[in-house]
Amino acid sequence: MEIINLTYIPLGVYNYYKSNNQEVKMQTIDISELELLTESENPVIVDVREDFEYNSGHVPNAKNIPLSQLEERYAEITDGTYLICQSGARSARACQYLSTKGIDTINISGGTIAWNGPLEFTDRL
Repeated sequence: MEIINLTYIPLGVYNYYKSNNQEVKMQTIDISELELLTESENPVIVDVREDFEYNSGHVPNAKNIPLSQLEERYAEITDGTYLICQSGARSARACQYLSTKGIDTINISGGTIAWNGPLEFTDRL
């Protein structure tokens, strides 16, 4: 995958990639922008880490769809969904994949490790 352009815009960055000769657009915000959003809105957040990572602590109200299951479950994700992982790399790959399916999502750079607020934990029964 080759980055062909990088353009800064208000409240985020658009990265353009070429994947299989198709241009893929991905919007990125940093974790501080997500923290501000959660204060005034209820954004839809999907955590693409594996179950055991998600269960050990995740951003409040995030739904878990592991990257390893994304191909089977991508229809559960809608335009405007924020994707997060541990640092932002896996969620970026997920955004790129979803873009090829016609779903525009927003990557959260910095990921869960940069989150300053309290994390939620999933019961492990």
